[in-house]
This record gives sequence, C-alpha cells and structure tokens, in this order.
Amino acid sequence: MIEQSLKSWIIAAYDAGDHRNINGVWYNYDCPVCETAGKRPRATLGLNSVEGWFHCFRCGSGGKAAEIVERVQLEVLFDDEAFDRVKAAPKKLPQGFEAAEPGSVAWEYLKGRGLPDTTIREAMLGSAWGHPRYTGRLIVPWWTWGDELGGFAGRAIPGQAVDAPTSKYLYPKGMSRSDVYCGEEFFLETPEPLFVCEGSFDALAVWPNGVALGGSPSPDMVRDIDYRTRWAEKTIARPIIMAFDQDAARKTKTFAAAFKRVFPDVQIWTVCLPKGFYDLGELAGETEKIQEVIKKSMGPRFRA
Repeated sequence: MIEQSLKSWIIAAYDAGDHRNINGVWYNYDCPVCETAGKRPRATLGLNSVEGWFHCFRCGSGGKAAEIVERVQLEVLFDDEAFDRVKAAPKKLPQGFEAAEPGSVAWEYLKGRGLPDTTIREAMLGSAWGHPRYTGRLIVPWWTWGDELGGFAGRAIPGQAVDAPTSKYLYPKGMSRSDVYCGEEFFLETPEPLFVCEGSFDALAVWPNGVALGGSPSPDMVRDIDYRTRWAEKTIARPIIMAFDQDAARKTKTFAAAFKRVFPDVQIWTVCLPKGFYDLGELAGETEKIQEVIKKSMGPRFRA
C-alpha cells in the first residue's frame, strides 16, 4: 500500500472511530500493510493525533496527515474536556522511539541475546536515544489483552550509560503491572504449549508462544487472567508450561495450583530446563533445545 493510500485509509479509520487504546493523543490500528503481507493482525499502526504523524512499528509504513491535526484542533477549540484529555494523556511509547534495525545498539544487543530477526521485528523492540528517562535502554512494547499496547518496559543495555534512576528496568508512570505481556496468546487455538514466564525476555525467547506476567505470580494474577477470559468470552484450550526462574519454585507451585483451580480443564506442566540453564531467556534462538525442553517438561504425552 503506497503512502497516499495508507494516509487516506487512516483518515477514514480515524473519522470512523475504528481504533484502540484511545487516550486523547495516541490511537492504535491494525496495520493494513501488515495484513496485506499476511501477518497476524495486531494494533501496530500508531497515530499521534496531535502531531498528525502515523507509523507502523512492525513494517515501518507511515506518513503525515495534517487533516487529522485540524480535526483535533477543532475538537479542542470547542471542548474544554477534550483539551484537558489531550494535555494529560500519557504516551504509550516514549518520545523518540525507533524500532531496532541492523547495526543499531539495540539490534546488536538483541542479537547477542540470541533473538532471531523475526522476533525483534514482530515484537517491535527498539530504543529511544535522547529521551531524558530511557536513553541507553531497550524498549519492549508491552502487548496486552486484545493485542493492545498497554505501555512498555525500558531495560538497561549493558555497557550503555543510563540516566537516573539506574535500575535495570523502568516502566512508564501509570502503566498497569497486572497486565500480561502478549496475554492474547492464551486464547490461541493450537496444541502448541504456551510458556508462562516472569519476564518479557523469557517470553521473547519462545516468541510467539510465551506470555509474561507484569506483576508477581500469585493467585491474584490468576484471578485477573480469569476476569480477562470471562470479559473476552473466550476459553483457554492450549496446554500451559509454567516457566518461572529456578529460584521461584514456591511461586511456581502456588501459581500453578491456583491456575488449575480456576481453569481445571487446562493441562499444566512445570518447565524442565537443561542442566546449567537458569531461566528460559537463556535459550533464545535455540530452537532444538526449546523443543527438547517442551518434550521433557510435558513427557511422553506431548507430540510435536
């Protein structure tokens, strides 16, 4: 789809209200370019309605639509509440976000961790150099229920200077930590097992068959997953492998027991990692080893 056609498409979609994650500034759409290319629909096309630019963080398609800015300005001019909403709305990705590309610091870091090109691009991993809070950090867009963008994680890249605070991970203010990273994968109808992990990098290692908990693995988190399942009027049919870190044995047992009580028909296993491996993230890019982990974790009942 050429830029002019994409521009017309997004103006029509904006006017029709066919969007997700409305927060007064950012709107998200299923990218028509990605869909044409046969990729699974996901709200990857972001529109900044105040500045008028739009960009797909998966395929890179984008442009500028001044007509949308005019519509927003008229709305603000005649609606005081709209003005307050636009002024106070948080941005879902940090200003200056750029998707990782070959040769960039973020790309080299991710490749060093073993992530394949397809995962880096499909998960839309990137960076925001020059941002006062996220310089020197990898930005992991946090895809939540309904494949919506619920925020992001900023992970310090080793060897890169970061601004204060210097903690390993930073999250934007107001981001819900009860959301599940790639939670929609729970509802995929497939016999392929889904890994439930503690961190997004563990989930990325088995992309797209991994979800990560934003908060502590606990019965409360299971109740939240149950709520989301009922709200979406969907069921969890695929088998689950609990893949928390080795030092979280008690959390794994408690979470798995609570999950089984709430979802009694779901098959659940505990991950069995190869000797010398601490967490699932260390297996990124190791396709054969991941298949071995699946077979060993699920036993003879599993068939690839």
